[in-house]
This record gives sequence, structure tokens and C-alpha cells, in this order.
Amino acid sequence: MTRIAILYADDPGGANYLAPLTSALSDIGIRVRFMVAPELKASVHDRGFAAEVRNPDDTPETLLAGADILLVGTSEDRDCFAHQLTDVARRLDLPSIGLVDMTVNAACRFRGRTDSPLRFLPSWLAVPDATCRDAYVALGVPSDRIAVCGHPHYDAVRARRKSLLGQDRDALRQKIFPDAPPARPIWLFLAEGVDRLNPHLSYRSAEYTLNGRGDSDFRACIVLEELLDAAANIAPRPWVVLRPHPKSDLADFAPIEMELGGVNRGGDPLEAVWAADLVIGMTTMLLLETLLLHRPHFSIIPRPMETAWLPTLVLGLTPFATTCDGIKRLLATGANDSADVDIALPTGATKRVLQLVIRVFDNQKEHHDEFVR
Repeated sequence: MTRIAILYADDPGGANYLAPLTSALSDIGIRVRFMVAPELKASVHDRGFAAEVRNPDDTPETLLAGADILLVGTSEDRDCFAHQLTDVARRLDLPSIGLVDMTVNAACRFRGRTDSPLRFLPSWLAVPDATCRDAYVALGVPSDRIAVCGHPHYDAVRARRKSLLGQDRDALRQKIFPDAPPARPIWLFLAEGVDRLNPHLSYRSAEYTLNGRGDSDFRACIVLEELLDAAANIAPRPWVVLRPHPKSDLADFAPIEMELGGVNRGGDPLEAVWAADLVIGMTTMLLLETLLLHRPHFSIIPRPMETAWLPTLVLGLTPFATTCDGIKRLLATGANDSADVDIALPTGATKRVLQLVIRVFDNQKEHHDEFVR
């Protein structure tokens, strides 16, 4: 009998993790239904993911009917549909795997609106690295229910780089940034929206070592103001383009919108990264993808503790600055464009997730609810 797997994501990060698994699961004889929240319709289209958009009227019981396993990405939405799916799967004694793409906010990803960080914890966890595993062990998850798998999306980005190498970058630049003057370098700034699990993390605090111009307390706007001021002293002056996060509100960038060369919204984000001359971000996953594409990039973060939020900052693979002088030094010394990341971010993550799925099926008669929630 063919087994059926339901894959579901509420957030772009979860969709990135799940997308490479669809064909891999099919290849081992598992029937897959990959679904995303309605809010991700444009995002998965831009990425080229073959995902169904969930009907808002669908219930967890309807989607899980006949399923043999549930794989869910995590979300910044405390009321996300994935929590409902996990609860119903537990009630139906259906095994579930939570796919965690980054360590940041580990204590909030399965909390919902409760006081327990494990309230909506799936039966098993697939995590990208040992740091993330240790964070969940510290929260009370048994280590034998966590598998360090890496991140399947990393391999997909690596494969994409091979196809991009065959493209004419000048033609791609003209297609994606048609208004950019030919003689000016294009700097692509990767924005981030307000953190929905911990909104205060997205606004100025006493720990900030960057001040911006004082026009905004929004983290991404402060960093962009610093970048624009640094660009003003460079000749030829860079053409700075804002790439909003799918959850960004452009109104948050009102103080500097007239200084931007443009806003790059929609379309394939990897093509935009490939066409840019320099990519600057904070802690978005797209900055990590930029490294995997071997494109020049660096990070600007407004306080040193945020280096823990992105794996390539922790590993020392992505150059970063936390002060105005640091930004100047990065621009003077050059950005990272060819770090060998295969050891630090190993390939083969998809295979390791498949091994976990098989392991879960082998153990599905066991009880998976011994966690204190």
C-alpha cells in the first residue's frame, strides 16, 4: 500500500525546506501532497515550487484524512495552521516531523500563545545543525527525537548556481534592474519584516551599536540608512535597490524611499541576487543563499548578539559589521564571494531527511506523546 505524506508550510522558510523533499519522497514510493498557506501563493510561484495553496475553508481533519505522516515547517505566526495540524495528528496517532530551518526563536516556534515552548511540538524534529539540536535539547526535547539533517534547500540553491553560471549576467541585470544606470554598481539590500514571534527584536534597543539617522526605530530601516550613507561616499555611487521580504511592509521604509534606486519585489530572488554586484542583508536566509551562489555579500547588524541568528555568521562565512567604521572597513576590503561552504554546510540534507522519514515509519507504533507540553 502506498504511503501518503502531507507537507505543509505557513512561512517562506518552511516552504524552502519542504520543496526539495517532494520529488525525493516520490522517488521512494511515497505519495506527496505539498501545501502552503494562502499568504505564500506569490512566494512559492516566484520560487517555482509545485505547491498547492490551502483553501481557507479546509480543516486539519480534512487535510490529514488518509495520511500516513505529516511534515510541517515552522512559522512566525503564533496562530499558524501548522499548530492545528500537529494537534490533530497527535490526536489521530499520526506521526509528525517538524522541520526547523534556523536556530533563532527556538523557544517560540512551537509555543503558540501558551507558556510552553513545546506545546505544539511534533513527534520528531529535523534541524539544520548541532547548534539548533542543542537548543531544543535544552528546552526538553529528547535527543533521540531530533535528527541533524542540514537543510535540503541548500542543495537546491547549489544546483541552481550551476544553471545561473550559463546565463549572461549583463542581460539578466537589464531584465531585473532595467532602470539602473550602466556605469553604477547595483547593491541589493535584503530587507526583513517585523519578527512576529518577538516583535521587539525588530526595533531599536539600548544595545544598538548603529543609530541610523534617527528617523526610524525599525531595525531594517536603521541598517538601510547606514548603508545609504556609506554609499554616498563611493564613486561611482552605487544604485541601491531594496528587496523586501515577503512579509515586509514598504511603509516601514518611508524615510528613505526617495533615495532608493528602486524596489525589487516579486520574481525569482536568486536571479536578483545573481544579477546584483553586491548583496547586503542582516540575518535573512536569502543572504545565506547568496553565499551558496558565491556572490559578493556581507551582513550589517545593529547589535553584535544578532550574529547568532544566521548560521553563516556563526560559522564566520559571512563578513559582517555592527558599527559605522565596520561598514567602511568591509567596503574597503571587499565582500565575501567564494567561500568554500560545503564542509560547514554539508550537502546531502535531503537524503538525511528521507532517512528520518523511514525511521519514523519504522517506529510509528511507538507512542510519541511522552513530552511534557
